[in-house]
Amino acid sequence: MAYELFLNKYPRWRDNVVLVQITASVSDIPELEAQVSKIAMRINSVYSTLTHQPLVLLQQDISYAQFLALLSVAEIFMATNLREGMNLTSHDFIHCQDGELSSQRYGSLILSEFTGSAAIFQGHELIVNPWDYKQCADAIKKALEMTPEQKKRNWKYLEERKTPYTALAWYSSLQTALVEAHGMQQSRFAHAIHPLNITDLQNSYNASQSRLLFIEDGAAFVTSTHPDLTYTSKEVITVLESLVSDPKNTVYLTSNRSPEQLDATSSRLPKALGIIAENGCFVKLPVIAYFAERTEGSIIEERRCTLTFHFADADDKETAARNASELADQINGARGCEAIRVVRDVGAVSVEPLYASKATAASWILNHSPDYKEMEFFEFVFVAGGARADEALFRWANRLVLKRDAAEVAVTTLTAGTHATEAKVRLSDAYSLSDVLRSLAST
Repeated sequence: MAYELFLNKYPRWRDNVVLVQITASVSDIPELEAQVSKIAMRINSVYSTLTHQPLVLLQQDISYAQFLALLSVAEIFMATNLREGMNLTSHDFIHCQDGELSSQRYGSLILSEFTGSAAIFQGHELIVNPWDYKQCADAIKKALEMTPEQKKRNWKYLEERKTPYTALAWYSSLQTALVEAHGMQQSRFAHAIHPLNITDLQNSYNASQSRLLFIEDGAAFVTSTHPDLTYTSKEVITVLESLVSDPKNTVYLTSNRSPEQLDATSSRLPKALGIIAENGCFVKLPVIAYFAERTEGSIIEERRCTLTFHFADADDKETAARNASELADQINGARGCEAIRVVRDVGAVSVEPLYASKATAASWILNHSPDYKEMEFFEFVFVAGGARADEALFRWANRLVLKRDAAEVAVTTLTAGTHATEAKVRLSDAYSLSDVLRSLAST
């Protein structure tokens, strides 16, 4: 479509050689070939002359030598992939444009911003959004109108950016990254983290005059995978009431649920208890409804800030898991520059704002707390949770450096989960989070 628009808008450039790469999965090839053939016939019927055919469609495999020959004679190579890793064909094109194989030199590369190579060539002026046909057509015209000096300068820029990324460098960096990631992952598994020493926690708690506590509802209450939550633990509610009644304490319940859900189910909670619910802006992608309709037993949960596809109760577990993975893959591939992230958890796929988390809410609370303004610090910070959404809050708490007379704040990050975590300590099998809270409330 972009090339057809280019031919229509800029007829004086119709005789130039533009090489366009078309890629597709194996299952899509027959349908794609039929569509492209129709487009080629339409374009050639309008723009062909007795001496020139603007579009030559090769529906066949070609030898590597023929492939290099095409790359060498093309004035422009255009790769408008909607989703791809490193587009190595664009790297080959840069090599072939050094003028050693043909008289054609310093051809222009037009590259989709959705390829991994676009990150390497960041700053290149011919990186385009393939969905924007007008931008792509204008990019072809711009590439053809460049002076020889501009083309040479662009080619040298691309060559210099590409040179460090050799196969050996890729292998070395991948090996290093895998070793580091494996070591970090192993160190963060719950079994490798020291269990919580309640006595030490109590001593730090008793020695402090101002305390900030964040407690995740899923770790403190009896919950299920269903979005609705009912606080049924009378014992925990009693402990929370005792904690919030202490004037030295500032206590927040953290949750990934919406404010409306919490309002409907938290009537039994202490009135003085602060609550961190989901925050940020609401994001809705129609693709989630598509997968929900095809997964029996799944549900879609719409909140103020997030959209979640729950499939834990699906009838066909295997199909549901496969659909969830495909859903996450499609959203990641189509989100472009949208400030959202996909969170794949056990039994759910959520789409949420990139810059909104429990950590950002906790940071705001810290900076706007009356205790913080009056006393300039909290001596004791306690963060307890078990969900993956609590990891950002753990990182935030671990990095806290609040000082008064050179004495640092006592920070404890406690996980009740079993996955890899940023928390510094874990719950022992001998007691629950309720036991920990009760021990603090009774001191």
